[in-house]
Formats: sequence, structure tokens, C-alpha cells
Amino acid sequence: MKWIMQGNRGLTYVRVMRTDSAVLYSGDYTFSFNKGHKLREDEKDQAVIISSGRGVHEALAASEICKKRGLSVGVVDMPSMDDELLRQLHASNKLLIFAEQNNGYLWQTFLKVLYGSKGKPGLNGLPRVIAINTLNAEGKPQFIHSATYEELIAAFGLTPSAIADSIESNLADKEVIREIHLKRSQKYNEEAAAHAGNPAPSCSRATSFSVVTGVSPSRRASASNASIWRREKAW
Repeated sequence: MKWIMQGNRGLTYVRVMRTDSAVLYSGDYTFSFNKGHKLREDEKDQAVIISSGRGVHEALAASEICKKRGLSVGVVDMPSMDDELLRQLHASNKLLIFAEQNNGYLWQTFLKVLYGSKGKPGLNGLPRVIAINTLNAEGKPQFIHSATYEELIAAFGLTPSAIADSIESNLADKEVIREIHLKRSQKYNEEAAAHAGNPAPSCSRATSFSVVTGVSPSRRASASNASIWRREKAW
């Protein structure tokens, strides 16, 4: 609010939360335009949840659920669009989850940032991404009926448990695909060795197949007469 009230900020708006929320930052926190914040990060993170507003609290809770399931998941608060942080997240090759209680503004901005970065090292194509927001199954805005906060996040798959379930299922899919690549590599090595008359080299889980390829179809579901749109892509 202080930043807006200083004036000369152009067209702005303030989104007020509908429910009580815990305090995320200390009293000396100062808002900075175009600055996101890593609220939870570990070198072992397998995925990162990006959100804003009240959704950040659900993201933190989802991260805790994942921790209990043996999964390390980071959390980023994006109160203002941080293009450089988005590029860093993309370059990490981790599973990215854009969990937004709106029409997917962060997700769409992320795509624009990547498009504007075409040709730069490490920024070609998309990593594995999940977008959970209030768009319908066709990715279009829709009329949302009035309901309690708890009912709305449940309807759109934005509860901590629903977010955690999406992360767990997608990481499991990633591991399955990785195992397929390892088996194909093993078979190739065996055939090559047989052709050359040499023993086949071993192909362990440490084989450097760090890039998972393939395209995952969009997952669509319906809950409480509201569509949940989850778009997943991997190139």
C-alpha cells in the first residue's frame, strides 16, 4: 500500500484477502516492484510451487504435506512479477507448479517471459509445468459462483492436499519415464556390445539421462460443478 500511495505508479489495484492469514514477513519487510521471494528452498527440492496472495499459504501447507510423503518441494511468493526469478526456475529443470487463485496470471506471464528469452542458453522449450487455476477446461475465463473460501479452493483443486497430490503424481510419472529411458539405454548398450563382440556396459540409475522427454496430456476433472484445469507439458 505504501508503494502504491507514493503515486506515479500507473494503473494499479490491490487484492484484499477474503480470509484470515498468517504473517509471512517481518515488520520491516519492504515491497519491491518486480521482486519475487523464495520462502522455502532446499538443494534437494524436486519441485517448486509458485503462487501469490492467499495462495502462498496453501502452497506452504502443500509443501509440508509433501515433506511428510518424502518429497522436497520449494515455495516461491510472487507478489510482483520477477522475470529473472522465473528464468531461474525454468533453468532449474524442476517440476514447476503455478497454483493460482485467479485466471493464471503468473502462468501466462511465465510463458511470455520464456517467449521473450528464445535463443538464450538454457531457455529453449518448456520444463515440466503444472498450471492449477480458475480457468475452465478449454483454458478460458469462467463465471465463478459465490462460495466460502474453503469451498472455492476445493472446487478448483487449490487446497494444500490437492496441490500435494498433483505434485506426487507428476513426480511419480517422471520417475516412470526415467526408468523407461534407462531400460532403452540398457537395451541399446547390450545390442551395441553384442554387435561389437564386447560385454555390455552396465546402465545404472546414475546414467546421465537428466532430461525427461515426452508430452503429458492435459488432465481435466470436475468438482462441485466447477472445472479444474491442469495443463502439463514437457519438451
